[in-house]
Amino acid sequence: YRQRLREIERAKALRKALLSKRFSLDDNEAYDVVSQLRFSKQDIRRIASAIKWREVAVLGEFRTQRRRYIASKVEATCVFLSRLAKPMSNEDLETRFFQSNSAVNEIF
Repeated sequence: YRQRLREIERAKALRKALLSKRFSLDDNEAYDVVSQLRFSKQDIRRIASAIKWREVAVLGEFRTQRRRYIASKVEATCVFLSRLAKPMSNEDLETRFFQSNSAVNEIF
């Protein structure tokens, strides 16, 4: 029982550390972006600016429809493109975008 509690605490600490980061397109290598999202960084920025987002301006970011999760236009575009590019589990998307499962789903 104690071992299970320690494992749960470690998992919570790891999740908290993971979710404390923010996704940045510039932190990814150009080759990785093209192979994972099927578009270049420049094209993703163009797509993000061309989409008419329902947004509430909060320091250059928009909030999703329920206004619970915050993501930049570029990040939301990357979430959308990654969901379309490859079938991935939500856990993989959580680790890639540093967002919780519910946040990734709502952003998508």
